Amino acid sequence: MANYELLADEVVLYEGTASSNQHKGSLVLTLTSQKIVLEQDKGMFKKTREFEDIIDLTQKTNIRTINIF
Repeated sequence: MANYELLADEVVLYEGTASSNQHKGSLVLTLTSQKIVLEQDKGMFKKTREFEDIIDLTQKTNIRTINIF
């Protein structure tokens, strides 16, 4: 969560890796109390994180997540 700034009433609930059919490689997933933030590491030597998607949980009603071990 290098680039995303939390709001005053927002809390980080989970940070981990994720994969998506729409994005190549693995993504860094951050679940907050109000949003799901997806970022991807770019660069070979100097790693930077770029936003891929931010899903606002307060406005979306139908979100499906799949947990495969």
